[in-house]
Amino acid sequence: MATLSCELAGLQETEHLGQRIGGCLRGGDVLALRGELGAGKTSLVAAIGKSIGVGDIASPSFSLAHEHVTNSGLRLVHIDAWRITSVDELAELGWDDWIIDANTIICLEWADRIEAALADLRVLEIQMAHTQEGRHAILQWADQSRLSSLAAPGDTP
Repeated sequence: MATLSCELAGLQETEHLGQRIGGCLRGGDVLALRGELGAGKTSLVAAIGKSIGVGDIASPSFSLAHEHVTNSGLRLVHIDAWRITSVDELAELGWDDWIIDANTIICLEWADRIEAALADLRVLEIQMAHTQEGRHAILQWADQSRLSSLAAPGDTP
């Protein structure tokens, strides 16, 4: 699996990374976001959503999942798995339909809480963390060519 490491000094750099990610996504992609509270997961998803044309995105903490549809029919499903305790709960939200829909992109925050749901999928893994300089994101993806297209000056493979 290919890896890309990105230093994100602030919100603007997080948004730029989200725009780059959004620019290379296509229907059927699944993003698994991990990181402590406040590490920038929702900010990154909001920037991804904005870059593909879904408008404002807020954390689905209480509703667990939000669906957004672009004018072109591409759907972004944003899931907050913090309170999801099993794959069965995820299935009740619509997971099984979303993962087979070629027009759906899934952004799953707190993916570490339901790893079993990701077992057979090709996933863009995003680990976010706080640093003294801001934030740090490590991206891992089996699709090396698309991951390479996300690199910005200063990022390291």
